[in-house]
Amino acid sequence: MAGYSSVKACRCRICVSAVVYSVSLLYCKAKKMYFAAILIYAAFLGYTSGLQCMTCSSSSSTFECDTTGELKVCLPNEKSCETVVRRNHNNYIVKKGCKQTRACLNNQLQNDRYSGSSTQCNGDQRNSFCTCCCHDNGCNRGDVPCVKYPGVCPPQPKVIPNGNVKCSNEATSDARCEYECTTPEFALHPNGQDSNSCQENGTWQYSTPCCARPCPPYILFDSVILLHGAYPEETGPARTQVFLDFFANVNVGENAAKLAAMAYSGILHTESIVRYDEYNNDKTIMTEMILERLQVNNTADGEIKTGLAIRYAVDNLFVPEVGARGADVPKAITIALDNNPTDDAVEAAKEARARGIETHVYGFRPPVGELNVELLEEIAGNPKHVFIFDGDASKLTGDYLADVTLHFCQNPCNYVRSKV
Repeated sequence: MAGYSSVKACRCRICVSAVVYSVSLLYCKAKKMYFAAILIYAAFLGYTSGLQCMTCSSSSSTFECDTTGELKVCLPNEKSCETVVRRNHNNYIVKKGCKQTRACLNNQLQNDRYSGSSTQCNGDQRNSFCTCCCHDNGCNRGDVPCVKYPGVCPPQPKVIPNGNVKCSNEATSDARCEYECTTPEFALHPNGQDSNSCQENGTWQYSTPCCARPCPPYILFDSVILLHGAYPEETGPARTQVFLDFFANVNVGENAAKLAAMAYSGILHTESIVRYDEYNNDKTIMTEMILERLQVNNTADGEIKTGLAIRYAVDNLFVPEVGARGADVPKAITIALDNNPTDDAVEAAKEARARGIETHVYGFRPPVGELNVELLEEIAGNPKHVFIFDGDASKLTGDYLADVTLHFCQNPCNYVRSKV
């Protein structure tokens, strides 16, 4: 019997051990799946809000690359923008794109590697191969400083979008080029830079200018207006005037602003949505649609779910299906309200900015209670992005327009498109 008991006890220990092992195995698998989900989510956030680099595969000049290429969002592990310039006599091949930082820097180290009578990246031999790295959004636009050119400057483009280029003494150190814009409403940028000269070190005095429309009123961005109005009689007229003033100061079109809009309260009033592709870039029709559809519809519970509206706009109103443009066109959300949000609007706005969407807030003081300005500043992400109506609609519009101009009009050449 004693032997039987020992065997039985042993079997029980084996069973318990097996159960413990199975539970441990399930725990490990669940833990792995949990961390995998976190990694996938992190990768998604990184992808949508990662570094942006100018990208082209094989261009004959940096200008051609910047004109025909596009600004792409890099993968999470690509933290650098790389530019590669190959030269064979006076013929150039330029490649730009995203790169892992270590790989990019290793390639750049090869610039000073001995080759022929000097180095791999040189300005004194027939052939040269240069790699340059930088680490900020759009930093590889234009000529990059690490490339060495011979005494003869690299050729300028024969034409620029919406303009012409005329050069004399090409393929010499005395080369000089003049630029002009040929399309109405376009002007050279930087302003007045209509000529360029080759310098002794084989580089042009200036980067090639572009022909761009004035910004403003040609502000290239996709913007969503989110409206909640708890007091239509008290704040409605001022809100309408602010919208009209802003619309009067921007142009609408493929090379300018495109606006979408939606009203919300305790729920989303999706029936009020104005899509980018509904008004055929006609500002008059767009204005009529927005003023007609964005009517106040409060829910009985008095909720103001601004966070819900922001998340909906990010996921549904910045997509090609409603006429939004690609990643090369900046994005913004403007929230207009006359009472304080009651949900997690701050966190929703942070998520929008993490995806590259600017956030602004118009505040209209309610007849009852006070606006929580500190809360609105948190939603906007910057106190300078909050605009409180004080009785002067034109001043509010001017302040907002100045801020938008600061963000989206710094360098119009970044957004020049070859089609008018």
